[in-house]
Amino acid sequence: MPLKFTLSIVASSFMLFSALAVSAEEITDLGPAVGTALPHDLTVNGQAPYADLAGDNGAVIFFVRSISWCPYCKNQIINISSNADAFEERGLSLIYVSYDAAEEQLKFKKSRGLRGSFVSDPQSRIIDAFGLRNLDYDEEHFAHGAPHPAVFFVHPDGTIRAKLYEEDYLDNNRSYKNRPALDIILEKADSALLVG
Repeated sequence: MPLKFTLSIVASSFMLFSALAVSAEEITDLGPAVGTALPHDLTVNGQAPYADLAGDNGAVIFFVRSISWCPYCKNQIINISSNADAFEERGLSLIYVSYDAAEEQLKFKKSRGLRGSFVSDPQSRIIDAFGLRNLDYDEEHFAHGAPHPAVFFVHPDGTIRAKLYEEDYLDNNRSYKNRPALDIILEKADSALLVG
């Protein structure tokens, strides 16, 4: 069965990368609405604001569960980073947000020679502002505070122009394994941010 990602774009209703048609009423939207401003400027503990992190044409923000224990997140970041030129050619910066400590993120970035900016959100303030926290984990669980994986395409002015996330995140506790392919992300960047 093909992976199905929910995709929202300006001036369009939900579209699915699937052979099956699903109406917008059947999907629960994840995160802030397309066309709205970023609900948080990404500054936590003195980190740089979105305005300083964005490229000439904006940024692609990846919310990942963890760079310390989630192999799917690690693989996604490594894959995206290894194709950073394709984003930079479009004037887009790469931003990765997780609840991991900044020291863990820096160690991961240096050990793999990764490109892009890492934003540490240990109290999940940014994650909560975006409405992405996975509520399946209680306070005693190591994953408490982790987000549902999601990708946001953001204009330089801070307006969310599109987003990608797994459509069945509410009733499939394994949906976090599925991440959008690079070509889907680049295609969405080209159409949503009018670059390329």
